[in-house]
Amino acid sequence: MKTTEEQKAAVQKFRHAFRHAPKLTPIHKLQEHAARPRPFKGPIWASNVTIPALDSDEDTRLRARLWDLLRSRGGQSQKLDYPARSVPLHGEWIGYKRSGTSPIRDAENLSDEQSFEEIQKDCHNDLTVFYLSGNGWMRSGPPGSRPLTQQLSQYSGSRIFTMSTRLAPQHTLPTIMLDALIGYLYFIAPPPGTLHRPVDPSNLILAGESGGATLHLAVLQFIQYFSSLPSTQPLTPPTLQIRGVHVALKMPRGCAFHSPPCDLLSALPAAQTNESIDWMPERGPWFNDDFPADHVWPSSPPRAEIYVDTTAMTHPLVQPSCWTHWKGMPPVWISCGQERYADGIKYLVRSLWCDGVKVRFLEYDGMVHSFAVGMPWMPQSKHCVKLWEEACREIGEVGERYEARANGVAMGELDFRELKFEELLKVEHGEVIRKINERVEKLKERIWTGPKDQKAKI
Repeated sequence: MKTTEEQKAAVQKFRHAFRHAPKLTPIHKLQEHAARPRPFKGPIWASNVTIPALDSDEDTRLRARLWDLLRSRGGQSQKLDYPARSVPLHGEWIGYKRSGTSPIRDAENLSDEQSFEEIQKDCHNDLTVFYLSGNGWMRSGPPGSRPLTQQLSQYSGSRIFTMSTRLAPQHTLPTIMLDALIGYLYFIAPPPGTLHRPVDPSNLILAGESGGATLHLAVLQFIQYFSSLPSTQPLTPPTLQIRGVHVALKMPRGCAFHSPPCDLLSALPAAQTNESIDWMPERGPWFNDDFPADHVWPSSPPRAEIYVDTTAMTHPLVQPSCWTHWKGMPPVWISCGQERYADGIKYLVRSLWCDGVKVRFLEYDGMVHSFAVGMPWMPQSKHCVKLWEEACREIGEVGERYEARANGVAMGELDFRELKFEELLKVEHGEVIRKINERVEKLKERIWTGPKDQKAKI
């Protein structure tokens, strides 16, 4: 599939298959299907763990801090839910099984402790990559992300950790963000008896696709906010008590994101100009008049969006393109397609660059949202995943010496062309916010209360 014409035809076939799916599946069935057990495939080590819930006092304090951040960066008209109490969460360590490194063949029969030891043996560096998947926050984590995390481990030489968060629509984004934050703290202050030792943030890379990138960007904003708070001790940074240990929150080594959803409301021009390419419609099928209702959707009370009230969709933690103060963030690698979110992503990239963040950006011509995950057979996907993995390794090696640059990637032979950061999106912040607010006004009354034909309710 080397020619531009062949690649365009493959993208259109993929788009058509999604847009014209013959059967609409209730959300709880989609979630059950995504969470089904699956056998290990290929050269992979996997070790399952449970991230315990925080104790009552620590849980209360952390939720209050996250709520303070949500309120301080939001507006009075934005309706947000207070983060729910923490719960135990499932996590999975992943490592690439390198030939000749171990006589053990049957990885599925190993204990989690034995598998973790094999992961450690096959690592080529001290980096840990914390990966979060997307799927609209409705489905998350292993085992569905294994094919990608296996590749991330193979080419970065690092161990990979991924986890399941709570899901929308049962929970809204403040609670899902809390889970991602607890995942980050799990590295820094692990509870007694965990497989890993405390991870220095300077050895931690945040990686994510689509909504997983949004969760990591929310974690970065939390660290930025918390680090700015006054300390109880002079000349020392503020600390947070987690699992009985007082820890100072530090930025990770860097980040590597694919298709972060930065224009959820389809307010910017690319949402229309790229409509003929992207598989994503303006709104998901779960708002259709014939979508089957179940015990999780419509939500209670009903909402106009799956993962948050529509009024909160201009919040910087929900829509990162609405935040422009990124000074102090670590190096970031970002890739995307010629997708509905492209303008929002470009605005985020430009904002990072303007604040001095070492950001590297790639836009693939003619490709859809999250193509590297959804269309892994495409040449662009293989190319992008390899660069994604190399970015994790390079950022780990050079840190702040990472070089900023922006490129477009043509279809066909995947030739690069230089892009100028200052010209990525010629729309000022005030105009971006105005367009987003206009979309909020149009959508906030479109609350989904169920299918018109009540026979579709199951």
